[in-house]
Amino acid sequence: MSPIPDHPSGSRFCRQCSSFLPLSQFHRGVRRFECKKHALERFSRYRRHACPDAEKRAVLRVWHALWADSKMVFHREKAGLTQADVRHLFTREGIQPDLGWRVVPKDPGDAWSCQ
Repeated sequence: MSPIPDHPSGSRFCRQCSSFLPLSQFHRGVRRFECKKHALERFSRYRRHACPDAEKRAVLRVWHALWADSKMVFHREKAGLTQADVRHLFTREGIQPDLGWRVVPKDPGDAWSCQ
């Protein structure tokens, strides 16, 4: 089956909006018939269902930042702390986890731990 060409006016039909929109409102790459707005809504809905608990989702984000920092900044193979460890750090200190926080070691040469 051959692909459907774009409209000569430089627009494409969004199945969710039920209207023609400019090509700039669609993601590049693989051709989709869903504008960026609706693709983001669908993806966000999937992410919320994947982790419905807001605090757990926040801990996951902080842990992911820790993992990325350990790989790129500290050149470690593993993060050294689990998501449960990160959650324990925040609950022990009575702090709400959000992306404003970073978990880093006191001494980058030492192993990471919850102390």
